[in-house]
Amino acid sequence: MRVGGDILRPYLIRHTKYEDYDSENRSAYLYSLGKDVLLKGQTDRAIGYLNGMASGSHLWPYALQLRGTAHAVAGHLEQALQDFRGCAGRAHDYSSGAESSVMEYRRRESDDLHARCRAGEARTLYEQNHFEQADRAYDRIPKASFVWTDILFEQAWNAFGRQEYNRTLGKLVSYKAPGSGFRV
Repeated sequence: MRVGGDILRPYLIRHTKYEDYDSENRSAYLYSLGKDVLLKGQTDRAIGYLNGMASGSHLWPYALQLRGTAHAVAGHLEQALQDFRGCAGRAHDYSSGAESSVMEYRRRESDDLHARCRAGEARTLYEQNHFEQADRAYDRIPKASFVWTDILFEQAWNAFGRQEYNRTLGKLVSYKAPGSGFRV
């Protein structure tokens, strides 16, 4: 994960096959295949590859996020919610048991994954017109996370869906604020 799965993914897919990996490392290969086909718009194949992963793999929380995304794109919203919630619940598993030299890096990564899974949950709830539940999911994303600035605009739309126009305006003003990092 520290090298970056996206850097190795094209190599893994082109130059190796399932049988090249022992049971412990097959999950990384299946994750790479799942991400590759999802980026090509093949949601059912992505879900199939990700379903083949071991739930005990250290990549499983990431697989849940990816599978939740595939389910959401395919319109399987209840399955997407289950995966995003499962991902949020397991995100911190990634940082447990690490050496102290990597612990801080993994903690930041797992915090980021947790926030991204909460955002996926909120987006799915919004798509289902469950605006109050989506609001609660958005509110569980820490303001210090990388994802928080990305979701301000989404929160504005969610408030609009709830017919809370003052909150909509407040979110949009926050989105355009100089301190938010956006240049529109």
